[in-house]
Amino acid sequence: MTKKKYITTNKVYKDTPAQYKGGNASRHNGIYIAVVKKSYDPQKMGRLLAWVPDLGGLEDDESYWKSFSYASPFAGQSPAKPEYIQGTTFESTPVAYGMWFVPPDEGNKIVVAFLDGDENRGIWFGALQESYMNHSMPDIAFAKSNKTGHPLERPVTEYNKHESVVNPHDPAKGRPEHTPRFNSLVEAGLIRDFVRGPTTSNAQRETPSQVFGMNTPGPIDATLPNAAQVKKRHGGHSLVFDDGDIRGTSELVRLRTRGGHQILLHDSAELIYISNKESTAWVELDNRGNISIYGKGEFSVRSEGNMNLHTDKNLNIGVDGNLNVNVGGNTRINQNGTMDHRIGGAIKETFASTRDTKITGDVKTEYEADYDLTVGTETTINTGTQYNVRAGTNIRNRALGGEFTVISASDFVAKSANVHLNPSSTPASPNDADSPAEASKVSLKRHKNITDPLEALSPGSHSNNKTSPTSTFPTMEPWVGHKTSSSSYSFTNSAAAGNPIQENTSNRAETSIEGNAPAKTGAISSVANKPLDYENAEGKFVGTGYDSAGNPQYEKIEDSLNETDATAQGKPQSRFEVNGMTISDNGLKFVMHHEGFKKSVYKDVALLPTIGVGHLLLPEENQRGAINIGGTFIKPPLTDDQVMALLRQDLVRFIKSVQEACKTELTQNQFDACVSLSFNIGVGGFKKSSVVKRINSDDFPNVPDAFMMWTKATINGQRQVIKGLVNRRRAEVDLFTKLSSTE
Repeated sequence: MTKKKYITTNKVYKDTPAQYKGGNASRHNGIYIAVVKKSYDPQKMGRLLAWVPDLGGLEDDESYWKSFSYASPFAGQSPAKPEYIQGTTFESTPVAYGMWFVPPDEGNKIVVAFLDGDENRGIWFGALQESYMNHSMPDIAFAKSNKTGHPLERPVTEYNKHESVVNPHDPAKGRPEHTPRFNSLVEAGLIRDFVRGPTTSNAQRETPSQVFGMNTPGPIDATLPNAAQVKKRHGGHSLVFDDGDIRGTSELVRLRTRGGHQILLHDSAELIYISNKESTAWVELDNRGNISIYGKGEFSVRSEGNMNLHTDKNLNIGVDGNLNVNVGGNTRINQNGTMDHRIGGAIKETFASTRDTKITGDVKTEYEADYDLTVGTETTINTGTQYNVRAGTNIRNRALGGEFTVISASDFVAKSANVHLNPSSTPASPNDADSPAEASKVSLKRHKNITDPLEALSPGSHSNNKTSPTSTFPTMEPWVGHKTSSSSYSFTNSAAAGNPIQENTSNRAETSIEGNAPAKTGAISSVANKPLDYENAEGKFVGTGYDSAGNPQYEKIEDSLNETDATAQGKPQSRFEVNGMTISDNGLKFVMHHEGFKKSVYKDVALLPTIGVGHLLLPEENQRGAINIGGTFIKPPLTDDQVMALLRQDLVRFIKSVQEACKTELTQNQFDACVSLSFNIGVGGFKKSSVVKRINSDDFPNVPDAFMMWTKATINGQRQVIKGLVNRRRAEVDLFTKLSSTE
């Protein structure tokens, strides 16, 4: 045998190690699966004691356990060369860097090897999961639960092998509820918000997986018996990079702690969201440029330099308590318009020096009660022409300590039924001031006072009236004002598959997302502070509020460009003739998100065989057991491409229905929303709908309300409001009112 030499870190040459000689030459030269037996390491270097089945011996006999050092995917120290690690200063002391992961608990399987075949130089560099035991990676996702109650889908954990009916291949069997995560989302008011709350980001969602990330196991539950031995963990912190599911949703980056604090960057929902675990403080930046902030406690801001605040529109400030402003220097207020200042109590002003007031126009002061003026020295009034004082009752001028002098260069006229020059009484004190202006009432949604935690699942279930002049009023979650809040619960039994969804025109309260009061004009909510945006041939309009009569107010922000206007201005057009339009890629993703994406035949809520994206099997397809795609009958399961081809095939008649029914130009978002509605309620329903009537009459501000008329379906002979339809209509309204971009 040729002698082999190798170099160690101290650069000393050695002969071929003994483990390469004799009968033991191949015993430790390989990669093995080992079972972790002990994770405690007194050196805190991640070393594990593990049993290697392929090397023989009894699993519970410690003499057969091997020690394996942790081989991190990336690690090092700086400096690393011995000649630079001299002395005791910080500069000469190494600093470690790299990736560090929690060693797996006892009973888990790891991948190990022995360096140079030396059984004393074992390393572990990976871990193996049990089959189907990765649903909670890299985040605890929601799916069908095997727990009775509402909702059926909720955060779940891995399947339990001891269940009486277990089939990890069949998601319909359900998984055990992940109770800590469920309770956490209920407490935060996010259990029904499938953007900010429950997630689909996990390894079992699709294959190959589009989810990258990691999560920690969480601390050991010390409340359980034999906690140190059992080592039951509830899950920990997670970092998720999700490239989105096949429907194009769930593209996001999320950092979430075990307790529920989170930072969410959501490309699909087009928002950034930061929240604490109870949702008592949160910040959101959405796709419309809105910044919403809520804090249950104090909101404090300080700058040692200048603080600049500017708004191109209104500045609305509502204060329930006192307004305290301390100014160390001068106060300057430049105002071009009028000032309407109403105070419910007294006004007290103290000036340490002089007060100079200059008014270039007229000054009109009206007091409905008495007016008292007390001056410590002189009061001088100079007027260029006449000085007129008129009172509905009494006028009293009194000098307390000196003379009262009236000098006139001409006549001095005093005319009254009686003239008293020395009255014995003093002027009366003023009455209470005028009542303050009535502020607009905004519904304050909270969930903390409810007795049943599941009642917090629905945004807006509980409200306390709050007055505020602000146009937007963030609250504790669940907040109904989130512009892109949606639900992954889908009503898949669509009209494309023959479901009898009907328009409701008898009760406008049912067009409101609250469902208990009529929606305000131009909105889909009874508590909206401003109407929804809209776009028509005249331009793009942003809702700004409501007047005292409840009429919606809008501000035009931009022209809506057709082909002629766009060509003249050198900009992309925003509106198109519907005859030449088709559904966009975003529109396809929207329909797939709300209809579902199934490769195999399943029974919908009406027990009708369905496949793909809401495709009801035709009689011939039922008979053949195959799906007609482009004239070719294909037996399920379908591939992703086949499901997409079937969807495009089904969409043809719904696209055509929008082209035929709508007689005015639409934006791409408006067209996509109409196709989604037609797909869901059927061609006949769409063509006769109030949505089409209002579009064709150029009544775009009230189109959203017409969408919300389609939230009922006939189930078991009864017309019922379907939560899935309410969520879908709201999402379609969001899409329809999303202004197009001409930049």
